[in-house]
Amino acid sequence: MLYDVQIPIVSYVVKQTTKMENSLRSLNFTQGAISTIIITVADIFSFILPFLVGAILMFNGQIGAGTLVMIVQLSNDFINPVTMILDQINQIRSTKPMWDKVDRSLNFTPNIEASTSLSFSHLSLDKVSYKRNDKTIFNDVSFSLNSGEKVLLTAPSGWGKSTLLRSLIGQLSPTSGKIFINDENISGDWNKAHDYFGYINQRPFIFDRDLAFNITLGKKFTDSELQEAIKQAGLSKLVDEKGLDYPVGQNGANLSGGQIQRVEIARAL
Repeated sequence: MLYDVQIPIVSYVVKQTTKMENSLRSLNFTQGAISTIIITVADIFSFILPFLVGAILMFNGQIGAGTLVMIVQLSNDFINPVTMILDQINQIRSTKPMWDKVDRSLNFTPNIEASTSLSFSHLSLDKVSYKRNDKTIFNDVSFSLNSGEKVLLTAPSGWGKSTLLRSLIGQLSPTSGKIFINDENISGDWNKAHDYFGYINQRPFIFDRDLAFNITLGKKFTDSELQEAIKQAGLSKLVDEKGLDYPVGQNGANLSGGQIQRVEIARAL
C-alpha cells in the first residue's frame, strides 16, 4: 500500500497461492479416494463375504440364528466407508474459504488515478495523542517541520515512536489532535498522507526473489530512476558484483543485515 504496488504484489502472491491451492486440492482428493477405496475393499473382504457365507451356512442349518445376529451386528461397521467418504469430501471442500479469498484478489480492481507530483512545504502536529486499549501511547505531541529541515525523535523503546510515524503516514488515526501537511488536515487519511512519505521499516520484508524485484516491488521505473536509487542507497557495489537478477533468498538469507536495510532505503527512494 505504501508504494502503490498492490497489482504486482497481489499478482505474484496469487500465482504462488494458486499453485498451493491446486496442489492441496489434488492432495485432498487423492487422499480421500485412496482411503475410501482401501476401506471399502477391506470391508468387502472382512465383512460382506463372511456375511454371505454365514447366511448360506444358516440356510443350510449349519449355524444358528445367534451366530447370524452376530454377523448382522457386525454389518454396522459397513457404515464406516460411507462416513469416510463424507469426511474426505469435507476435507476437499475445506479449501473453499481459502480459495474465496484468493478469488477476491484475482478480481481485485484497483482505483488507478493519474499520479501527481506532490510539493511539500510544511508538516505540523497539533496536540496529537494516541491511545490503544485505554493505554496512552503518547500525549499532546506538537512540533512542526518545514521543507529541507530534519527532525530527530528520540525516546526509549516502546514509547510510541513507530506509532507516531504510522500516524504521520495515515495508517493510524490520532485519538485527539490533528496532523497537517501544507496546512491540510491529513489525520488518519491514508490516501492523502502516504504519498508524501518514504518509510524505511526497521524490519523490512524481503521476498524470495531477485534483487530488482525487492527494490521495485514489481513497480515500473526507468533504468535511470532505478540506478539513482541504487546509488543513493549504497547498493552499487552489490549490484555491480551480483547483478539485479541476484536471488536474495528467503527472508534475504543471501544478504547481510546492512544490505537488507539498503534495499529498504532504495524502495523508499
